[in-house]
Amino acid sequence: MPTLSSKSNLVQQEQTSSAQISHWDSRSQNPSNGHRGDPYPGIDYDYVNASQSFTLTDINGIHKTRIVFCQCKLTDPYSQLLDGGIFPATHEQPETGFTFNLLESYHVESLASKKSVYDFITALRRRTNWDFPEDVPDVYFQFCHALRSGQAHNIDSIMEALVPGWPKKNVMVFCFACPQPGFNIDEGAINEEDLQHLITLFLLANGHFGLQKNDILEYVDYMKKVANSTEKSTCVKLKAAQNQNKAKFAGIVTSGVVAITCARHSDWVQWFRACADMQCWQEEVEILSEEFRRAIHGFEKMVLIWHEVAAASYEFSEGFVAYAQHQTYNYMRQAREARECLVVAGGTWPTESVTLAEHIKNERPNQKIDWVALTAEVELQEDEEEAMTKVVQEDNDNDS
Repeated sequence: MPTLSSKSNLVQQEQTSSAQISHWDSRSQNPSNGHRGDPYPGIDYDYVNASQSFTLTDINGIHKTRIVFCQCKLTDPYSQLLDGGIFPATHEQPETGFTFNLLESYHVESLASKKSVYDFITALRRRTNWDFPEDVPDVYFQFCHALRSGQAHNIDSIMEALVPGWPKKNVMVFCFACPQPGFNIDEGAINEEDLQHLITLFLLANGHFGLQKNDILEYVDYMKKVANSTEKSTCVKLKAAQNQNKAKFAGIVTSGVVAITCARHSDWVQWFRACADMQCWQEEVEILSEEFRRAIHGFEKMVLIWHEVAAASYEFSEGFVAYAQHQTYNYMRQAREARECLVVAGGTWPTESVTLAEHIKNERPNQKIDWVALTAEVELQEDEEEAMTKVVQEDNDNDS
């Protein structure tokens, strides 16, 4: 509930667009743009069309008000709103705006508590009118549009000059800490083998296969043109298994969303490099299988590095040589386990002429890999190895 204000505070609060005032002795509030909140001298405020309806959203709620745009200069209404600390939902004839404080508040909420746009706007509607939130204007779609309006500031002209290879109309957040040739690392340092472990770019494929988009009409039109196919099941008694794959992806345009992020710095900020919709479950296999290939290649590369370190350290310290050899065997073990998991997931390791995705598609074209069970099995093996390591350490401590 808004608090009662004394008349001495009304003058200051009247110039705040989102102030909740409980005492008025005159006409309604008509904030003016371009005059720092002061009345516009060229407008008759008693004229009914002098101001226009405007929905302003701030951290204290959603407000229906009226606003007067300045006509002294040939400036666009959205520019006047930006000068006043309000981000418009649209650039032409804006009727809804969001304060900069609100945008900053959502930025912190989305990163710290992973709050969605829908929950954020729902909380604002409830804060505005706790008893009847449905009577408060729903600005969900306008807020989503405002969050995606970053390109309106012509950021490409700035980023193209700072970052080589910056793609035009890019809406992904760029990771400035990752090594980028010509930006934060010399191009000549890329070919130096001694620095490969420091300048390697680590990318992570993060997919959400529950974000599916339904489109029944397109699916019906498609089914009219293709013949029915029968999927075989290894279980003769469980009829539900015969239609599991078809039922799960029937009538959908996209089977999920996948994003390529920075593997080093995504724990603090989600630095996206690419994001796309998946058309079918085979794309899930392609992405995850490529992660297997990258992991195995990285393990094999670390084996060679630690092997060279061990060979070059004999004249320095026997202890460091033993440590380097231990690291070599450790990465050899991880590469071997990754290959074993790959065999369980999709078959044998393919030849150089056949990609891993093609190999898995050929061997298991109508089956979906149970990555959850596979991950649980790997975690169980890691827990068992950790327990065995503790037992060995305790035995060594007792012997000593």
